[in-house]
Amino acid sequence: MNYLFFGEDNNIRWRKLLFALRDRKTTIVIRNYCIVLGCVTLLSLGLAEVYNHPSRVAQRDRLNNYGYFIGAGLVDYANRAIYR
Repeated sequence: MNYLFFGEDNNIRWRKLLFALRDRKTTIVIRNYCIVLGCVTLLSLGLAEVYNHPSRVAQRDRLNNYGYFIGAGLVDYANRAIYR
């Protein structure tokens, strides 16, 4: 006999796999898994694009610099309030 992929055991495994794919319930599970996998992949890529977009990075840098300015202003205000 001509066995698919080296030996009788592998041939039996492939037959069981192909039989499972013909079962409606298994087909639905595999289809839903593929749909979820595709959705998660696309959403992850989209979120990474939004987060690492150049305008977003520039906005984050501006906010960081503004934070230093506010912190210096608060320190100055505290010094003035304490040492009047």
